[in-house]
Amino acid sequence: MPNSTTVPYDFLWIYRTINPNFGFTFLNYSSYSDFESYNDTTVTNYQTYYYKVLGMMSSFFNISVSNTYKAIPKLNVLAPEACVIINDGNKTTKTNLVTVNVEAVDALLK
Repeated sequence: MPNSTTVPYDFLWIYRTINPNFGFTFLNYSSYSDFESYNDTTVTNYQTYYYKVLGMMSSFFNISVSNTYKAIPKLNVLAPEACVIINDGNKTTKTNLVTVNVEAVDALLK
């Protein structure tokens, strides 16, 4: 749980919503010692999500709720790779007209 260095929580619950004001849905639960990170694999790219973490100390029945954290998952954006051939590979042209052929390489598409 963020900023929980002084309180050793025993258990953590993670909640998510698409509206920061209400509708948080339970995602996962674990002991604090086993919860180093959480990977939410049920998201949609470019959809805004809001998360909260609830921590509990069982010995004192002390419960704390984190701030709301915003996340927007995005695709790994890579520039397309291709072979560009200008004027059939000629180094010079007789006019200022240029023909550009772009060919995708199969090995790069996989």
